[in-house]
Amino acid sequence: GPSSSVIAAVGLSAFLPVVVESTDSNLLLLNGDLDSVIHIEWAQETCSRWREAGGDCRLVAVANGVHDSSAWIGEYLPVLER
Repeated sequence: GPSSSVIAAVGLSAFLPVVVESTDSNLLLLNGDLDSVIHIEWAQETCSRWREAGGDCRLVAVANGVHDSSAWIGEYLPVLER
């Protein structure tokens, strides 16, 4: 099966515009639900396509979060430490 030296990745306001054929890596996305640059639907689509490729994806939708993650990332750093 798929194998990579990448165990996990974290994306802030992330969108993956390419098709991932297969992966066994984990992906954590943090995206503001009010992000006008990377819309939350794009992050949801990215997570869905990541799962379809065989990886695990967790999307944290930041309530009232905008694209500038410096406004909210401090509240979510504990998520990254788990």
